[in-house]
Amino acid sequence: MTVFFTSDTHDGHKNIISSCDRPFSSVEEMHRVMVARWNETVGPRDVVYHLGDVGWDQTPAEFLKLIDSLNGDKHLILGNHDPDFVRNLAGCAAYGFRSIQERLEIRLEGERIVLDHYPMRSWNASYHGSFHFFGHCHNRMPPIHRSLDVGVDAWDFRPVTFTQIRQRLDKLGLLNREKAA
Repeated sequence: MTVFFTSDTHDGHKNIISSCDRPFSSVEEMHRVMVARWNETVGPRDVVYHLGDVGWDQTPAEFLKLIDSLNGDKHLILGNHDPDFVRNLAGCAAYGFRSIQERLEIRLEGERIVLDHYPMRSWNASYHGSFHFFGHCHNRMPPIHRSLDVGVDAWDFRPVTFTQIRQRLDKLGLLNREKAA
C-alpha cells in the first residue's frame, strides 16, 4: 500500500483550463487524461488524500461516478469548490470517500503531516519538523520550509507520494527539520 496526495482536480470545470493554463482542449479531454493518470499511478489498495476541489457543478450521481472510477481508498479534505452535498460529513461513504473533513493531521513514515486545502504560514509543529501539504493555489504559491502544494497543476496532473514530495523539498533546500524563526 502506498499513500498519495493530490488536490484541485476540478473535474468538469471548463474555465480552470484557461485560468490555470492546463494543456487540455476540453473538459472531456481533461477528465480522460486525469482519470487515466490517477489510475496509472494509484493502485486499488493504495490510499489517496484529496485536498479539495474534486469536481465542478456536478450532480451527486455524476460526482459518485467520478469518485468510483478512481483507484484507491480516498479521503477528502474539503475545498472551497466542493459541492454542498459532499459537505454532509456523516454521509461520506455515500460519495465514495472513507472520510471527509476540513483539515487532517496524519502520521506517515514517522512524520507528522498537516493536510489542508489552504496554504498556511504556520501549522501544528511547524517549528519541530512537521510537514504541511495544501492545494488551492494551482502551483502559484512558492513552497516554504516543509510546506508544499500537492495539487495536480504542480505534479503532472496525477497524485504524488510522500517520497516524491520529500525529494522536491530536498532539491529546493527546504527539507530541514527545524524551521527558522
